[in-house]
Amino acid sequence: MKLEQVIGGLAVLLSGVVTVQADPTTTMDWEFSTSDNPATVTPDTSVNPFGATGTAAIDQSNGDGYQAGTLFEQYGQTGYGTQTGLWDLLNAGTMELSLDKQAAAGATLSYTLTVDAFFSSPLSFPNISDAMTFSLPNAQQVSRTQLNSGDKGAWYEVVYSWNQVNTSGPISLTLTSPAGLGATDLVIDRIQFSISGNLAPIPEPTVVQLGAVGFAALGLWSWRQRRQAKS
Repeated sequence: MKLEQVIGGLAVLLSGVVTVQADPTTTMDWEFSTSDNPATVTPDTSVNPFGATGTAAIDQSNGDGYQAGTLFEQYGQTGYGTQTGLWDLLNAGTMELSLDKQAAAGATLSYTLTVDAFFSSPLSFPNISDAMTFSLPNAQQVSRTQLNSGDKGAWYEVVYSWNQVNTSGPISLTLTSPAGLGATDLVIDRIQFSISGNLAPIPEPTVVQLGAVGFAALGLWSWRQRRQAKS
């Protein structure tokens, strides 16, 4: 066998190993162009190998709710983003991100969350990670970038990650804005939620119920057989 053939075969084999080991990633991307709540997102198939659909259910609490893009100019911002729409989550408002998939049997997942947000009082948050809390513990702040600033605050892009997440049932992540901070706003313009790992469809309730009925019937039949054998 020629050396070129051996090298070529090894290259194909190694690429196959890398392909097997790499975890696919599904990415949800909301830009809030309308006030629909929840906003439904089905991303492009190139970043959505599982065909998942995501929803962002928003409770703005005491905030101003949905705002059109003019809020950029209101806060002294110009030329930033698509200026389509934002959500104001003042005083313990929440945003719940959900997926219509779950982890495959025995699989662990990794999450990455990217938030483009406006903080109206940045001096209140020497560490921007303190401005938000999450339903999933142990968030790691990967990066924090100040995009620009105005006379009332600044826009930041903050990236968080969670590794080796063990979960059962539907995948969800809820972020909550600070509470009791008066006029301090957390305004979200765009949010991306990426899940790496093996996903599986959520079983239909009817399938689960039928399975339980089947096991019960099998147990009853087995009990009758044993009883008849003893008599």
